[in-house]
Amino acid sequence: MTIEKYKFEWKVGLIFLILCLGFITWYSGMLNGGKLTKNDVEQYLTQIDKNLNWPEEVKQPMLQRLRSWGEADDGKQFFMLNMMRFRDQVYQYPGAIKGFSGTAKEADDLYGHFTTDELIQLAGHPILWGDVQSANITSDIHGPDFDNWNRIGVVRYPNRRAFFELMASEGYGETAAYKLMGSHTYLIPVSSGNVYPDLRLPVSAGFLVTFLFIAWRRSLKIHQKKQLNSKATV
Repeated sequence: MTIEKYKFEWKVGLIFLILCLGFITWYSGMLNGGKLTKNDVEQYLTQIDKNLNWPEEVKQPMLQRLRSWGEADDGKQFFMLNMMRFRDQVYQYPGAIKGFSGTAKEADDLYGHFTTDELIQLAGHPILWGDVQSANITSDIHGPDFDNWNRIGVVRYPNRRAFFELMASEGYGETAAYKLMGSHTYLIPVSSGNVYPDLRLPVSAGFLVTFLFIAWRRSLKIHQKKQLNSKATV
């Protein structure tokens, strides 16, 4: 009787539960194949090698590092630290986008613009992305090559396979050309040991849940009181 009375609420709750589980499954990377095998890594690297029309002295060392990192896959989410220093002028190497007349910064911006949609489809997204406010404020002992960054970004990936999928995807080679044309970039993968959200979100959510709970309890008591009064008058 109770289930029949709250049939609508049960249906809505079930729909929300299914949607929530579906989102968690997708966001966790469970649908993209999971942990990389050595064979997976080699297949991805073959496609990435074809995609990137970069100078060999730039591409080959990167492929070797990708191989080592991919073969050590733990299947878990990670964060990619992006450290970018814009070039003084656009790098016009063989394979660069012909006819591009923008600045180095504009080239780097185009790379970010073109990759965002595909990144989100792979359940990845930026956590932080912004321009650097100042040079290193502690020391310049290591010289300019280790300082004077222009932009810093942190991108969340559900697993390493998602990153390989991005680089091996159709059309990524042309998109990646803008990155090489526009900036010197360090990519440093970081494990997700401790991840802290913007505290405004959980605190606001906590207040909202508390308010809804109090409102629900008050509404329930009023409803029960009305029922008792109705029975008493009968």
